Parts: sequence; structure tokens; C-alpha cells
Amino acid sequence: MNHQKVKPQRYKVFGLGKAKKRKLYIAFFYRFLSFNFGEVSAPTMKKILLLSDTHSHLDDTILKYVAQADEVWHAGDIGDLSVTDTIKKIKPIRAVYGNIDDAQARLEFPLHQQFMCEGVSVWITHIGGYPGKYNPAIRAELERNPPKLFICGHSHILKVQFDKKLNLLHMNPGAAGKSGFHQVRTMLRFVIDGDKIHVVHTAIEIDECAYEDASINFNNAVFKNTFNLINDDLVPISSYEYFLKPY
Repeated sequence: MNHQKVKPQRYKVFGLGKAKKRKLYIAFFYRFLSFNFGEVSAPTMKKILLLSDTHSHLDDTILKYVAQADEVWHAGDIGDLSVTDTIKKIKPIRAVYGNIDDAQARLEFPLHQQFMCEGVSVWITHIGGYPGKYNPAIRAELERNPPKLFICGHSHILKVQFDKKLNLLHMNPGAAGKSGFHQVRTMLRFVIDGDKIHVVHTAIEIDECAYEDASINFNNAVFKNTFNLINDDLVPISSYEYFLKPY
């Protein structure tokens, strides 16, 4: 008797032959690769324009820098919502309301914005204080869960400081509007690259009588007077290279 073994038809499962099943496996394999590569996106850089305390004022110089940014962040005291409405037509905006903002602004924007931008945790609020002198209303939460970047406005004073205790970078862009005691209207712009913050063009003076972009001229006396408010121990103002250093 012939006891020749019969090879099982393993590829006949579900009615598919060997060739068809191979094609199916290949199709699933490439679909799998496509799905995974699509899910894992490469880190991207975002150019941020940071302003505050516009108090209903917006001009062509501000809008010029809005157009150059990927996102605009506003740290409160917006004033008339035509300011944010105009910016929104050009670039995405994140904003918080400030103490002078009315009920309409408070309906559209929150008191706090806490979010991730690329790999950087960000907290924006209007009245935040400064390292060592934070607003008591947020101090406990800030110490318990500090972001990598903390942003506030309100003071109309341009400051960029590193808080060694909480290991965060503090930014206040000063005031971009015309209402207040400040003599120089300022903004900040920087780049977030993955989990790094690069302050590429540090301060922008908006006043027509001042330099258009003070960050390119550190010998400008007006610029130095603006930045003498920065703590020298934390952010040395004598070196432009410092502001290119990633945090």
C-alpha cells in the first residue's frame, strides 16, 4: 500500500491560494508601514510672535511680524476684539484675557492657557508675576506643576528670565499698545524646535521713532535701556549669542 503523505493545502484557508495570500500579506505589510510612518511625524519648528497689552491698538508694524510667525500668542489686555479678529485672519492665535478686558473677551478667551507646543509645556496668563514674586493666586500650582515656558503680561515691562528654582523660562513681552506708562512698545519672537526654545529675534521695538527691530542692534541705547530691566544674573544682556542658546 502506498503511504505517501499528502501535503496539506495550507494556503487554501479562507479560499485563498498561495499567490493571492502572498499578495495579501504584502498589501497588509505596506499598509502597516504607511500607518506607522504617518503616526510618527518628524519634529517641526514653530515661529512664535508674543505680544501683550495691546489695549485696542494694532498697526502695520505689528501685522508685519504677525505675517512672519507661525502662531501669535497674546498675554492679555487685548482691548477691542478687532485686534484678535484681525490677527486671526492672518495666523492662528492663542490668547488670554486681562484685567481691562470686557465680558465679550472673557467669553472668547480664558484666564489661563496651558498647552503643549511641540515638546514644550506652556502656561500663559495675564497677571503672573516674576520668579520669586509670582502671583499668589497661581504660585502653588506653578510650584507644583511648573511648565517649561511661563508667559505673562500686565506690567508693560519687557523681561526674559530663567527661574532656576522652578527650571522654567519666564517671558513678559512688554506692551505692544499705546496705553500706559511705557515709553517703548515691544514684542518678543522666538522659535520652538522640538523641546527647545530659541530666542532668535529677542525684542522688537514697535515705535516709529525707534529701531524697527532692536534685536539686530545691541548697541542701540534705547534697546539697552529697555533690557536693563532684565536680571543680569539670569539673562546677560551683553551677549546676543545668549539669546540663541536653547533652553
